[in-house]
Amino acid sequence: MNKKQTSRAGMPRLVALAVLFSVPNALALSSYARIVRLDKPDVSSAVDELSLPTMQTRVVQGVRIPMRDRINLVADIIFPQPGGRYPTILVRTPYGRRLEPYWTSRYLNFARRGYVVVVQAVRGREDSEGEWMPHVNERRDGYDTIDWIGRQAWSNGQVGMFGGSYLGSVQWLAAAENHPALKCILPIVSGTDDFFDLPYDHGILKLQPLLDWLYITRGRTLEQGAPPNTSPERLRTLPLSRADDAWAGVNLPIFDRWLQMDRPSAFTGANFIADLEQVRIPALHINGWWDGEGAGGRRNWARMRGLGRDNQWVVYGFWPHGFNQWDGIETRLADVEYGAASRFDFQTLYVRWFDTWLKGKQVGLEHVPRAQIFLTGANQWRNFNAWPPADGREMTLYLSGAGAPERSNRGIGALVPQPLTGEQASLSYTYDPARASVNRDIHFFRSTRLWFNPRHGDNLIYQTAPLTEALEVGGPIEFELYFSTTAEDTDFFALLVDVDERGRTRALAIGPGKIRARYLSGWETPSALEPGRIYRANIELWDIAHRFERGHRIGLAIRSEWFPGFARNLNTIEPIATATRIVAARQTIYGDAQRPSVLRFRVLPRQ
Repeated sequence: MNKKQTSRAGMPRLVALAVLFSVPNALALSSYARIVRLDKPDVSSAVDELSLPTMQTRVVQGVRIPMRDRINLVADIIFPQPGGRYPTILVRTPYGRRLEPYWTSRYLNFARRGYVVVVQAVRGREDSEGEWMPHVNERRDGYDTIDWIGRQAWSNGQVGMFGGSYLGSVQWLAAAENHPALKCILPIVSGTDDFFDLPYDHGILKLQPLLDWLYITRGRTLEQGAPPNTSPERLRTLPLSRADDAWAGVNLPIFDRWLQMDRPSAFTGANFIADLEQVRIPALHINGWWDGEGAGGRRNWARMRGLGRDNQWVVYGFWPHGFNQWDGIETRLADVEYGAASRFDFQTLYVRWFDTWLKGKQVGLEHVPRAQIFLTGANQWRNFNAWPPADGREMTLYLSGAGAPERSNRGIGALVPQPLTGEQASLSYTYDPARASVNRDIHFFRSTRLWFNPRHGDNLIYQTAPLTEALEVGGPIEFELYFSTTAEDTDFFALLVDVDERGRTRALAIGPGKIRARYLSGWETPSALEPGRIYRANIELWDIAHRFERGHRIGLAIRSEWFPGFARNLNTIEPIATATRIVAARQTIYGDAQRPSVLRFRVLPRQ
């Protein structure tokens, strides 16, 4: 994973890959005014009530664990010494069992505190048997591994799971199988059901980062180095079934397979959201505003809270997906400095979590706020009893194309507190997939600025008047969009932004909300649009917590492509794997009283 090459777009290859995956969290940021590096003792060692890292350890490598279909998955196991019966922390990974620094900074650390740590390569990875097919086997294999652990002489029957990204998703998949020995999970920057996260995001196929990820995971071990001589221009290759060959220089069979899976039911076995109704175990959700799988973390949290589970905790920081690769002292993302107050003591929270649920220790978890939220703009941590806060109030803003002609002619509309009456109040732009420019900062890792130029005529931005006082807002954020298009199918992306006094626009999350219009008739029943007809779409924007300063404007940017992060919609209803015909579309956004496009979010309670 030592990605030092840089694409022509200027994005570090490691950063691009980090948008889609990471490995177990290796940060140890201190909220106790101490900085913790990975190679030094963590601050949790000074918290008397927690299990302390005082035990010796013994490692047994290459343990074969049988699955129900007689496939053997291989694990390395770290035992506390002296021997005995201990609770177990299970890590299931496709990235390497002995990957540093996580082996040392996390796994050995847990074992020294009196936990058996099982680090298992998932099916088809390293020397685990079977075929590698992301997510498909993780429900059964997770259950079978937990069952095997519970029958071992060294196990006290209490199992928890830990890890980030793919290592977080496998926790939810195992939890959905409801093994009684699984007592808690700790998913970090976790994904959700495949059609709403990876490889698709609400029906829109991820592209450049997806191909990068499939390239480095195409063998049994993690590929060192990125595809040679890649250029984002190669991602214009059509049909999409040839894009992997053009980008990576090799065929990626999993990509070919995923191209054919154009609805949620195609991922049966890899989904878990619907089955969380049966899951009642505690979960600690760790998410980041700049996490490329932030929409997945949001969805998992909202589902569990919607089911009334009161044993859920959440932490939202300013981190990107790969935040766990930092050395523990980072307070800056791209061109934004968040300050020393942004540091967070993960290790103490992790140990407190497992001590509570696996050892039954009274270590004060009940005093940990249910929601610890980093408020950007103010650059402060805020604690709430729930997320979103129950005492926050809903705020509604309506999109309007009416206003000064010189502004509307430049693709700038208004966000207003009341819908207009008696006016058309629409704005239009043209989306031509053939002219879609390469977005050179699709993940905002060089700068959080959104380089918006309405004069290009291919996007819109709606803004409030300058705020007369500071406003602190939070998610979830919903966008009800009324639109028409001249195409049979098209996409819409919507991103909340902060516009300062000088007109500079900054994104507030790494990802936009999005919809592929063919799915307005239902996720399982995609169908063509009627050109010129007015449709209504509900778009879920990613969660944020942000302070808009006095004099700033709340902005909503709308466009129809996010290339090359996502595959372009060619504005036809043809299957995406084989489509080659490109059609330009005229997109119209409505904002009158009869067709009120609406932005809804919550104003955070004052603290």
